[in-house]
Amino acid sequence: MNHSYESRPTFYNGVLFRTRLEARWACFFDLAYWKWDYEPIDLVGWTPSFRVEFPCSHTQCAGSHVLLVDVKPFYHISDFTGMRCMDFSFGICESPDGSIETIPANASAAFGIHPEVSQWDMSHGAGGGTESIKRWVDGDVRELWNTAGNILRGLTDVYTYQGPSQSHCSATVATVHKGQKLIPMCKGTRPWANCGHTCECASLALRIRSKTR
Repeated sequence: MNHSYESRPTFYNGVLFRTRLEARWACFFDLAYWKWDYEPIDLVGWTPSFRVEFPCSHTQCAGSHVLLVDVKPFYHISDFTGMRCMDFSFGICESPDGSIETIPANASAAFGIHPEVSQWDMSHGAGGGTESIKRWVDGDVRELWNTAGNILRGLTDVYTYQGPSQSHCSATVATVHKGQKLIPMCKGTRPWANCGHTCECASLALRIRSKTR
């Protein structure tokens, strides 16, 4: 069955995205603490949707990995066949004539209609291979994806609290769902071990209601 998709420009975090799906991915990257740039570069025959960077603690890696990502409303990785985002496994594309083309990233990647539709091939440590979102995001990927959708639909308000001293997180993001369910997520660190679960600064974030969007 063929489907027709409508591109709905969506404004998020100071950026006007061509589609709501792209905006949702950007929101997901924020929730996952991935760095991102939208349409960062024009390559020959390809303008990637995103450049993303995520941390890696492996001693043989440089502290992070970088991907150039295409986002499309596809439900299967096979739907990306023939697209440029599938050409740069390990950041390199070899043409039939033997010429080599590279990109300024560890790999190109395909991201579809949700995080379960994601794939890239990159080096990692002394090896590497085919990767997906689930391995590189802490926490429940589906919950983060649903939260990103709720934020874009206005069902979730985002609040921040900046701790006045080192006894609090340097930056804390809390999401308040309908029904006042509080899910704190701490970007910084703090002396006690329960940070990111029931920490005091997240409660303060709920109380002061300092809206960020």
